[in-house]
Amino acid sequence: MLLEVGERVAGRFVVDHLVAEGGLSEVYQVRHIELGSVHALKLLRADHPGITKRLLMEGRIQAQLTHPNIAPVTDVVRHKDRVGLLMPLILGKSMAELLERRVQIPVAESLAVSYTHLRAHETPEHL
Repeated sequence: MLLEVGERVAGRFVVDHLVAEGGLSEVYQVRHIELGSVHALKLLRADHPGITKRLLMEGRIQAQLTHPNIAPVTDVVRHKDRVGLLMPLILGKSMAELLERRVQIPVAESLAVSYTHLRAHETPEHL
């Protein structure tokens, strides 16, 4: 784990717990120290310029999208040479869990997730 429970992040948030982890990042539930609001923080595991650039591109794209099935990015957080994206915390099953259970996913949700994923992985010359 990159962060410990109770650790302060960017001077404004405290880590509640790890929510999920993937190959390149970890997602934490964090709480704003002053406001008490709860958020998700997607924090990169690697401090690599190319990966950081892609995460920031993903954040810019996601911040511009407005759709009920896409969590908007609301802030960029830097912590100990790592970059993260702050967004609302949405609890529920992961896409992998839904697919594993063969749950039918509405077309609108599938398209929204696919669009965000594809846009985040385009090269800058395609944007």
